[in-house]
Amino acid sequence: MKILAIMLLPLFSSFLYASEPYYKVFENKSLIIVLESQCSPCDLACDKIHYQLFDKENNASFTGSAISLSTSPTHNFRGYQIDNGNTIYRITESDSEDTWDVSINTKTDKEKTIQITAIFNNGTC
Repeated sequence: MKILAIMLLPLFSSFLYASEPYYKVFENKSLIIVLESQCSPCDLACDKIHYQLFDKENNASFTGSAISLSTSPTHNFRGYQIDNGNTIYRITESDSEDTWDVSINTKTDKEKTIQITAIFNNGTC
């Protein structure tokens, strides 16, 4: 699956932006999430983030815009949020290196939290 996620990175080259993108790829047994950012890795309030989410359990994929999560006014980075219309995914850093927490909130179910591993990140601040 890691190879699949990395192979999908060229798909994002079709989006035309002014700067070189950087990518973060996350994976666990049920999800692959690819984030493409058109901002500097140091930009904690980036609003140019595109996502591709693969739901392995339901054999579905979603794409769209994501946002970075930060606290104001210092823009202390907290993670990312993806909203595909039916489900909101909040990806936040955990205490373990390369492990992130994903809070999944659907319109019909209670919120649940799973863990996901960062398997690729080509952006350094």
